[in-house]
Amino acid sequence: MGKEITAHITTLAASLKAAGGPFPLNTQIGYGSNYYLQSICVISQSPGGSTYDSAKITFADIAGTFQPGAIFLNPQNPTVDNITLQVGLQVLTITNLAMGFPTPDTQGNITLQCSYTDYNGKNPKQFNGAIAVWSSTGPTA
Repeated sequence: MGKEITAHITTLAASLKAAGGPFPLNTQIGYGSNYYLQSICVISQSPGGSTYDSAKITFADIAGTFQPGAIFLNPQNPTVDNITLQVGLQVLTITNLAMGFPTPDTQGNITLQCSYTDYNGKNPKQFNGAIAVWSSTGPTA
C-alpha cells in the first residue's frame, strides 16, 4: 500500500510540475504506533517567478492537522523559530524550520529541528533533518 501511495504522489508531482504548478513533498518524522507524525510541504513558484522558492508546510498525525495550522516560507520569510503546534494531546515544538533556496546548481530544501511527544503528550523525541528537497525546476526523483 505504501509503495502505491508513493507512486501516486510521484505521478501527481510530475503532472503538477509539467503544468507549472505546485507539488507536494511528504516526510514521515515520527515512527511507531504512538509517534506517527508527518510533514506535508507544498512547494510552489513565487508569483511571476520561474523558480520553486515558496513553501506551505503543515504537520499531521492520525488525529488530524497540527494547529494553529500551516507555516509559510519564502525569500522574505525563510525561517521560523520557536513555535509550538498541537493536535489532540500530541505536541510538536519547532526549534527551527528553515528553507534553503534552489539555484541552477544546488537543490532547495526545508530543514526541521524539533521535538515531538507521543499521542498522550508524553515521552518527547527529537528530529533534526531535511523534510523536503527539490531542484529549481521542480521535484527531484
